[in-house]
Amino acid sequence: MRNPFVKNVANDIGLWALWATRNKKGRYNFHYRKVRPFSVVLKTEMFLDCSAFVAWCYRQAGAPDPYRMGYAGVGNTEWLLAKGQHIPVSKVRPGDVVVYAEGHKLSEQHAAIIVAKGTDPLTVSMGQEGDPSLVRVSQDGRTPTYLRFDTSLRWKPTPFPAP
Repeated sequence: MRNPFVKNVANDIGLWALWATRNKKGRYNFHYRKVRPFSVVLKTEMFLDCSAFVAWCYRQAGAPDPYRMGYAGVGNTEWLLAKGQHIPVSKVRPGDVVVYAEGHKLSEQHAAIIVAKGTDPLTVSMGQEGDPSLVRVSQDGRTPTYLRFDTSLRWKPTPFPAP
């Protein structure tokens, strides 16, 4: 039985991803860069790749690290595929993750956060296209794999402006 005092933060993960799209050129600037760990965050500049952005959204919401490494700054889209629970698109909800191009080489894979469910879910994508942006799954063109991670509250959310 689920503990009623443990908050499920799945929706908050999606809210943080949306917050990033609205604040990408404001006080905090998001920049795509293949860099680890995601803690390479200066006072107003954030240098993240797609999978680091996923981990950042989870950390901001207070959810457990999707890589199960304690936010150590390791992991990539293949790790997400290995550690996430595969789910059908009909079960997708905000806070879930979509990984594109499963089975292809790592440089062709991409991860994004689901922010709205449906047959063509809306995501926030942070990748080579640049800053965090709203993108429909169908706009990517690569085969999507939907993943769910444990979102029981275990981490104290990082102090940051409210989404």
